[in-house]
Amino acid sequence: MDDKQLAKLVKKLSGQSNKPKRPPKSYDSTIDATKQPERPTDEDAQDIFNIMKKREF
Repeated sequence: MDDKQLAKLVKKLSGQSNKPKRPPKSYDSTIDATKQPERPTDEDAQDIFNIMKKREF
C-alpha cells in the first residue's frame, strides 16, 4: 500500500469508532411468562452426558 491509500483507510476507519452506541434493548415483561421453568440439575444425567461427549463413534 502506498501512503495515499493508507491515509484514506485510516481516515475511513477512524470515523467508524466515533459512532454512538445504541442503548440496550428493553424487552417485554411478558417474555418471562412464556419462558419454560428451570429444571433442577440431574447429576447422574450430567455425568452420563459428559462421558458420552468423550466417546468416539
